[in-house]
Amino acid sequence: GLMKDAGCRTIIYGMESGSECILNIMEKRVTLLENYNAAKWTIAAGLHTIVQLVVGMPGETTQTIKETAQYVSDVMTLSDIQNPSLVSINFAQALPGTPLYEYARSMGKVGTTLEDEEMYLLAISNRNASDWETTINFTEYPRLVLMSWPWVIRSYINYAYVNKFGISH
Repeated sequence: GLMKDAGCRTIIYGMESGSECILNIMEKRVTLLENYNAAKWTIAAGLHTIVQLVVGMPGETTQTIKETAQYVSDVMTLSDIQNPSLVSINFAQALPGTPLYEYARSMGKVGTTLEDEEMYLLAISNRNASDWETTINFTEYPRLVLMSWPWVIRSYINYAYVNKFGISH
């Protein structure tokens, strides 16, 4: 009510993943049910919601991607007012000051010298997190598989939306 009356139209949630395992790795301290309820209550208030995801964390697997795809499909089909195309899917980024950055450094993925580290930081500067070109592969899967995951998730979401609301919607 109040936010909509004040002119708010959309709330973007950094749900990050639809897998409890990955949420735990990310130390998110939130459950899938809490994220789901936030989206459900937002839509019930007449607002749109956009789900923001991060894929490719250490421990990410084809199973956790499937869990995420199913979960986000459930969220994006809560109402036909949702636009299934408006899901933000980014790759895990090792940014200075984060545990993932320290992990990347310990694995030698951002370079072993100060010069290498500086080159890495310059390479990721002013880049969108959905840009696969500068993404470090933290998974046990080939890079091509990692790069396919946003398309897999989007396919699940679109299929679920069309299946529930029809192709003409």
